[in-house]
Amino acid sequence: MEFKEKGRYNPEALDYMEKVQPLEFAKLSPLRRLNYLLDVVENLRSDSLQEYIDILMKNYKEKIDVEYIDSSNPFLLEFLEDLDSLKNYPELATYNINFFLNILDLPQNNKWKVEKMEVPQANFLRSFLVPKYVNLKSLVKAVGREEGISIYKKYITSFLISIHKNQEDEIEDLRSLHQKFFEEEPKESESWVVIHSEPVNGKLVFRKDVCLWNESLSDLTDLEFKFLVCCYGDFQGIRSENSHFILTMDHTIAKGDPYCSCIVHDTRIDWKINHPPKEYWDNIWPLHEWQ
Repeated sequence: MEFKEKGRYNPEALDYMEKVQPLEFAKLSPLRRLNYLLDVVENLRSDSLQEYIDILMKNYKEKIDVEYIDSSNPFLLEFLEDLDSLKNYPELATYNINFFLNILDLPQNNKWKVEKMEVPQANFLRSFLVPKYVNLKSLVKAVGREEGISIYKKYITSFLISIHKNQEDEIEDLRSLHQKFFEEEPKESESWVVIHSEPVNGKLVFRKDVCLWNESLSDLTDLEFKFLVCCYGDFQGIRSENSHFILTMDHTIAKGDPYCSCIVHDTRIDWKINHPPKEYWDNIWPLHEWQ
């Protein structure tokens, strides 16, 4: 295989400014994800749901310095109207929103309710990653590590199936997937570096050498939690592109490896789902100084 490098590492990428409309994004990501997670916990461990909610609120509250919204705010019920589980717990929703807004570190005025705001990319990434980490950490506290991780994995897979149900098999083959992933150069602010090759014999091989998501979570210590928050959804995400695709990824930056080793297998061409050892990935391209 002939490999190419895409992108350029920028150590200042997390300082670049990102535009976001806070309330729109809150509903799209942290609130919607928490709403779905509550459904999954209720279905699988209904006896622990209230304990889980109590732990969540405690963990959110500890990280809130500014109260942007209180639970008596009249717009809150309308805002939660289509979140069937979360609207039953307005206090939990309030803590979740305030936690999210505190991570964005917005000015204490009302402009963020209607306007797009500029925030450092680090804050933007953390605003949806850290709540996921806290959601998982709280679930493990409520039901134990092994069961909590099992439930969280089922939630991620089920959630991604639900949001991609009308987009299945939009990518025809691995060549089309390669074009989607690697055709355009990333923006300087994205700072992703990927070593990739053209698909061969039903395999699309690439190595991700930079992960800004992981860099933004440098203060969080549980590597398994970070893997689940940053990487686990990729497995179902690839299947959502085409139901014949399977992703293998034995090494990940989130778990402490110097890169993420990735192969997308097209099972219509080859059902041999093997993944080369670390020596192969070390040698497809020189390792960078930051690795």
